[in-house]
Amino acid sequence: MMIVKKKKVRKNFKKESPAVKKARRIKRLRLFCKVFLSVLVIPVVSVLFIFTHDALTQWSYFKTKKIIVQGIERISYHQILQRAGLKIEMNLLSINLTVTRKRLLGHPWIKAAEVRRELPDTLFLCVTEHQSLAVLDMGQKFVMNTDGEIFKKYTLSDGRNLPLITGLNYFDLKFGNDPGSTLMASVMKVLQMGEQPGCPLPTHMIRRINVDPQIGLTLYAFENEKCIRLGVNDYTRKLTGLKKVLSHFQRQHDSFDFTTIDLANPNRIVVFPTTAEKTADQQKEV
Repeated sequence: MMIVKKKKVRKNFKKESPAVKKARRIKRLRLFCKVFLSVLVIPVVSVLFIFTHDALTQWSYFKTKKIIVQGIERISYHQILQRAGLKIEMNLLSINLTVTRKRLLGHPWIKAAEVRRELPDTLFLCVTEHQSLAVLDMGQKFVMNTDGEIFKKYTLSDGRNLPLITGLNYFDLKFGNDPGSTLMASVMKVLQMGEQPGCPLPTHMIRRINVDPQIGLTLYAFENEKCIRLGVNDYTRKLTGLKKVLSHFQRQHDSFDFTTIDLANPNRIVVFPTTAEKTADQQKEV
Protein backbone atom coordinates (compact mmCIF):
# COMPACT_ATOMS: atom_id res chain seq x y z
CA MET A 1 0.00 0.00 0.00
CA MET A 2 1.36 3.35 -1.02
CA ILE A 3 1.08 6.42 1.17
CA VAL A 4 0.57 9.70 -0.72
CA LYS A 5 1.76 12.85 0.98
CA LYS A 6 -0.32 16.00 0.57
CA LYS A 7 1.55 18.98 -0.76
CA LYS A 8 1.26 22.20 1.13
CA VAL A 9 -0.52 25.01 -0.76
CA ARG A 10 1.75 28.00 -1.11
CA LYS A 11 0.19 31.47 -0.76
CA ASN A 12 0.71 33.82 -3.71
CA PHE A 13 0.64 37.11 -1.79
CA LYS A 14 2.91 38.75 0.61
CA LYS A 15 1.76 40.00 3.92
CA GLU A 16 1.18 43.84 3.84
CA SER A 17 3.41 45.88 5.97
CA PRO A 18 1.95 48.17 8.68
CA ALA A 19 3.05 51.25 6.69
CA VAL A 20 1.04 50.19 3.61
CA LYS A 21 -2.05 49.52 5.72
CA LYS A 22 -1.73 52.93 7.33
CA ALA A 23 -1.41 54.68 3.96
CA ARG A 24 -4.50 52.86 2.69
CA ARG A 25 -6.54 53.91 5.74
CA ILE A 26 -5.45 57.54 5.30
CA LYS A 27 -6.47 57.46 1.63
CA ARG A 28 -9.91 56.10 2.50
CA LEU A 29 -10.32 58.70 5.23
CA ARG A 30 -9.48 61.52 2.80
CA LEU A 31 -12.00 60.23 0.27
CA PHE A 32 -14.66 60.04 2.98
CA CYS A 33 -13.90 63.61 4.07
CA LYS A 34 -14.19 64.89 0.49
CA VAL A 35 -17.55 63.21 -0.03
CA PHE A 36 -18.80 64.41 3.34
CA LEU A 37 -17.73 67.98 2.71
CA SER A 38 -19.28 67.95 -0.78
CA VAL A 39 -22.60 66.77 0.58
CA LEU A 40 -22.40 69.34 3.37
CA VAL A 41 -21.23 72.31 1.27
CA ILE A 42 -23.98 72.10 -1.41
CA PRO A 43 -26.91 72.74 0.95
CA VAL A 44 -24.89 75.31 2.92
CA VAL A 45 -24.09 77.26 -0.27
CA SER A 46 -27.70 76.95 -1.45
CA VAL A 47 -28.99 78.33 1.85
CA LEU A 48 -26.41 81.11 1.65
CA PHE A 49 -27.59 82.06 -1.85
CA ILE A 50 -31.22 82.04 -0.72
CA PHE A 51 -30.50 84.33 2.21
CA THR A 52 -28.40 86.62 -0.01
CA HIS A 53 -31.17 86.76 -2.66
CA ASP A 54 -33.81 87.52 -0.04
CA ALA A 55 -31.64 90.20 1.51
CA LEU A 56 -30.99 91.92 -1.83
CA THR A 57 -34.60 91.72 -3.04
CA GLN A 58 -35.86 93.24 0.21
CA TRP A 59 -33.18 95.91 0.60
CA SER A 60 -34.69 99.37 0.40
CA TYR A 61 -31.58 100.61 -1.44
CA PHE A 62 -32.89 98.87 -4.61
CA LYS A 63 -36.42 100.24 -4.32
CA THR A 64 -37.71 101.31 -7.75
CA LYS A 65 -38.15 105.07 -7.92
CA LYS A 66 -38.50 105.56 -11.69
CA ILE A 67 -40.14 103.44 -14.40
CA ILE A 68 -39.39 104.98 -17.79
CA VAL A 69 -41.51 103.84 -20.75
CA GLN A 70 -40.37 104.64 -24.29
CA GLY A 71 -42.12 104.19 -27.64
CA ILE A 72 -45.77 104.46 -26.60
CA GLU A 73 -48.29 106.47 -28.62
CA ARG A 74 -51.56 104.58 -28.56
CA ILE A 75 -51.12 102.79 -25.21
CA SER A 76 -51.08 104.86 -22.02
CA TYR A 77 -48.34 104.77 -19.38
CA HIS A 78 -50.81 103.41 -16.83
CA GLN A 79 -51.89 100.59 -19.19
CA ILE A 80 -48.25 99.60 -19.71
CA LEU A 81 -47.57 99.32 -15.98
CA GLN A 82 -50.79 97.42 -15.43
CA ARG A 83 -50.02 94.96 -18.24
CA ALA A 84 -46.45 94.41 -16.97
CA GLY A 85 -47.55 94.07 -13.32
CA LEU A 86 -45.23 96.86 -12.19
CA LYS A 87 -45.47 99.70 -9.71
CA ILE A 88 -43.21 102.24 -8.07
CA GLU A 89 -41.34 101.12 -4.91
CA MET A 90 -41.05 97.50 -6.04
CA ASN A 91 -37.58 96.10 -5.39
CA LEU A 92 -35.72 96.45 -8.68
CA LEU A 93 -33.88 93.13 -8.29
CA SER A 94 -37.09 91.24 -7.57
CA ILE A 95 -38.49 92.06 -11.04
CA ASN A 96 -38.18 89.18 -13.51
CA LEU A 97 -37.21 90.87 -16.78
CA THR A 98 -38.14 87.90 -18.99
CA VAL A 99 -41.60 87.52 -17.45
CA THR A 100 -42.19 91.28 -17.67
CA ARG A 101 -41.28 91.29 -21.36
CA LYS A 102 -43.63 88.38 -22.09
CA ARG A 103 -46.47 90.19 -20.33
CA LEU A 104 -45.90 93.26 -22.49
CA LEU A 105 -45.87 91.19 -25.68
CA GLY A 106 -49.25 89.81 -24.65
CA HIS A 107 -50.80 93.22 -25.35
CA PRO A 108 -52.37 93.17 -28.85
CA TRP A 109 -50.90 96.54 -29.84
CA ILE A 110 -47.31 95.76 -28.77
CA LYS A 111 -45.12 94.38 -31.55
CA ALA A 112 -41.78 94.24 -29.68
CA ALA A 113 -40.57 95.00 -26.15
CA GLU A 114 -37.31 95.36 -24.22
CA VAL A 115 -36.91 95.56 -20.44
CA ARG A 116 -33.74 96.53 -18.57
CA ARG A 117 -32.60 97.72 -15.16
CA GLU A 118 -30.40 100.65 -14.30
CA LEU A 119 -29.21 100.17 -10.72
CA PRO A 120 -30.00 101.19 -8.14
CA ASP A 121 -33.55 102.46 -8.74
CA THR A 122 -34.59 102.80 -12.44
CA LEU A 123 -36.41 100.43 -14.80
CA PHE A 124 -36.61 101.04 -18.55
CA LEU A 125 -39.39 99.65 -20.76
CA CYS A 126 -38.94 100.18 -24.50
CA VAL A 127 -41.89 99.09 -26.65
CA THR A 128 -42.68 99.15 -30.36
CA GLU A 129 -46.35 99.45 -31.24
CA HIS A 130 -48.05 98.04 -34.31
CA GLN A 131 -48.89 100.72 -36.87
CA SER A 132 -52.36 100.02 -38.26
CA LEU A 133 -52.75 100.32 -42.03
CA ALA A 134 -56.13 98.82 -42.96
CA VAL A 135 -59.01 96.60 -41.86
CA LEU A 136 -59.51 93.22 -43.56
CA ASP A 137 -63.08 92.01 -43.85
CA MET A 138 -63.21 88.22 -44.27
CA GLY A 139 -66.52 87.57 -42.55
CA GLN A 140 -64.78 88.86 -39.41
CA LYS A 141 -62.84 92.11 -39.38
CA PHE A 142 -59.14 92.19 -38.50
CA VAL A 143 -56.59 95.02 -38.24
CA MET A 144 -53.55 94.79 -40.52
CA ASN A 145 -50.26 96.57 -39.77
CA THR A 146 -47.85 98.31 -42.13
CA ASP A 147 -46.02 95.00 -42.70
CA GLY A 148 -49.20 93.45 -44.07
CA GLU A 149 -49.71 91.20 -41.04
CA ILE A 150 -52.92 90.74 -39.05
CA PHE A 151 -52.34 91.43 -35.36
CA LYS A 152 -55.79 91.75 -33.75
CA LYS A 153 -59.54 91.65 -34.27
CA TYR A 154 -61.09 94.97 -35.21
CA THR A 155 -63.12 96.97 -32.69
CA LEU A 156 -64.66 100.43 -33.00
CA SER A 157 -61.94 101.79 -30.69
CA ASP A 158 -59.37 100.96 -33.39
CA GLY A 159 -60.63 103.89 -35.50
CA ARG A 160 -63.10 104.42 -38.32
CA ASN A 161 -60.74 106.01 -40.86
CA LEU A 162 -58.84 102.87 -41.84
CA PRO A 163 -59.37 101.59 -45.41
CA LEU A 164 -61.60 98.52 -45.52
CA ILE A 165 -60.27 95.65 -47.66
CA THR A 166 -62.78 93.17 -49.09
CA GLY A 167 -62.38 90.22 -51.45
CA LEU A 168 -59.33 88.58 -49.82
CA ASN A 169 -59.40 85.22 -48.04
CA TYR A 170 -57.14 83.49 -45.53
CA PHE A 171 -54.98 81.95 -48.28
CA ASP A 172 -54.06 85.46 -49.50
CA LEU A 173 -52.68 86.58 -46.15
CA LYS A 174 -49.08 87.21 -45.20
CA PHE A 175 -47.68 85.10 -42.34
CA GLY A 176 -44.07 85.42 -41.20
CA ASN A 177 -41.72 84.92 -44.15
CA ASP A 178 -44.62 83.97 -46.44
CA PRO A 179 -45.28 87.10 -48.57
CA GLY A 180 -48.90 86.15 -49.25
CA SER A 181 -50.66 86.04 -52.60
CA THR A 182 -50.25 88.35 -55.60
CA LEU A 183 -53.55 90.01 -54.68
CA MET A 184 -52.24 90.80 -51.17
CA ALA A 185 -49.03 92.19 -52.70
CA SER A 186 -51.13 94.45 -54.97
CA VAL A 187 -53.12 95.81 -52.02
CA MET A 188 -49.93 96.48 -50.05
CA LYS A 189 -48.32 98.19 -53.05
CA VAL A 190 -51.22 100.66 -53.43
CA LEU A 191 -51.49 101.35 -49.69
CA GLN A 192 -47.74 101.90 -49.32
CA MET A 193 -47.73 104.26 -52.30
CA GLY A 194 -50.58 106.13 -50.60
CA GLU A 195 -48.28 106.79 -47.63
CA GLN A 196 -45.79 108.66 -49.82
CA PRO A 197 -45.93 112.47 -50.04
CA GLY A 198 -47.62 113.80 -53.16
CA CYS A 199 -49.55 110.63 -53.93
CA PRO A 200 -52.89 111.51 -55.64
CA LEU A 201 -54.60 108.71 -53.71
CA PRO A 202 -53.48 109.11 -50.06
CA THR A 203 -54.15 106.14 -47.81
CA HIS A 204 -56.17 108.23 -45.36
CA MET A 205 -58.55 109.20 -48.21
CA ILE A 206 -59.20 105.59 -49.26
CA ARG A 207 -62.45 104.30 -47.80
CA ARG A 208 -62.58 100.83 -49.32
CA ILE A 209 -60.60 98.52 -51.62
CA ASN A 210 -62.42 95.68 -53.32
CA VAL A 211 -60.19 92.88 -54.60
CA ASP A 212 -61.31 90.67 -57.48
CA PRO A 213 -59.11 87.91 -58.98
CA GLN A 214 -60.34 88.78 -62.48
CA ILE A 215 -60.56 92.57 -62.60
CA GLY A 216 -58.02 93.47 -59.93
CA LEU A 217 -58.42 96.40 -57.53
CA THR A 218 -61.33 98.82 -57.35
CA LEU A 219 -60.97 101.65 -54.84
CA TYR A 220 -63.56 103.94 -53.31
CA ALA A 221 -61.96 107.14 -52.11
CA PHE A 222 -62.41 110.79 -51.18
CA GLU A 223 -65.46 112.31 -49.47
CA ASN A 224 -68.18 110.82 -51.68
CA GLU A 225 -66.41 107.48 -52.12
CA LYS A 226 -65.63 107.98 -55.76
CA CYS A 227 -64.75 104.83 -57.68
CA ILE A 228 -61.16 104.44 -58.92
CA ARG A 229 -60.60 101.31 -61.01
CA LEU A 230 -56.92 100.34 -60.94
CA GLY A 231 -57.18 96.82 -62.33
CA VAL A 232 -54.06 94.64 -62.21
CA ASN A 233 -50.36 95.66 -62.06
CA ASP A 234 -48.54 98.80 -63.28
CA TYR A 235 -49.89 100.83 -60.33
CA THR A 236 -47.10 103.41 -60.38
CA ARG A 237 -47.94 104.39 -63.94
CA LYS A 238 -51.68 104.36 -63.25
CA LEU A 239 -51.41 106.62 -60.17
CA THR A 240 -49.21 108.98 -62.19
CA GLY A 241 -51.99 109.10 -64.79
CA LEU A 242 -54.57 109.72 -62.06
CA LYS A 243 -52.54 112.64 -60.75
CA LYS A 244 -52.42 114.22 -64.23
CA VAL A 245 -56.17 113.74 -64.76
CA LEU A 246 -57.08 115.29 -61.42
CA SER A 247 -54.71 118.22 -61.99
CA HIS A 248 -56.12 118.77 -65.50
CA PHE A 249 -59.74 118.96 -64.36
CA GLN A 250 -58.87 121.14 -61.38
CA ARG A 251 -57.24 123.65 -63.72
CA GLN A 252 -59.79 123.53 -66.53
CA HIS A 253 -63.11 122.79 -64.86
CA ASP A 254 -63.63 124.22 -61.39
CA SER A 255 -67.13 122.76 -61.14
CA PHE A 256 -66.26 119.40 -62.68
CA ASP A 257 -66.92 116.31 -60.61
CA PHE A 258 -66.90 112.60 -61.37
CA THR A 259 -68.23 109.29 -60.04
CA THR A 260 -65.68 106.92 -61.59
CA ILE A 261 -62.23 107.00 -63.15
CA ASP A 262 -61.24 103.82 -64.97
CA LEU A 263 -57.45 103.37 -65.03
CA ALA A 264 -57.40 99.64 -65.80
CA ASN A 265 -55.81 100.51 -69.15
CA PRO A 266 -53.32 103.35 -68.49
CA ASN A 267 -53.27 104.15 -72.23
CA ARG A 268 -57.02 104.82 -72.23
CA ILE A 269 -58.25 106.53 -69.06
CA VAL A 270 -62.03 106.88 -68.92
CA VAL A 271 -63.77 109.42 -66.65
CA PHE A 272 -67.48 109.21 -65.77
CA PRO A 273 -68.79 112.69 -64.82
CA THR A 274 -71.34 113.19 -62.07
CA THR A 275 -74.80 113.40 -63.70
CA ALA A 276 -78.30 112.28 -62.92
CA GLU A 277 -78.09 109.58 -65.57
CA LYS A 278 -74.89 108.21 -67.08
CA THR A 279 -74.80 107.25 -70.74
CA ALA A 280 -71.99 106.29 -73.03
CA ASP A 281 -71.94 109.82 -74.44
CA GLN A 282 -71.26 111.28 -71.02
CA GLN A 283 -68.02 109.41 -70.59
CA LYS A 284 -64.87 111.45 -71.00
CA GLU A 285 -61.82 109.69 -72.37
CA VAL A 286 -58.42 111.11 -71.53
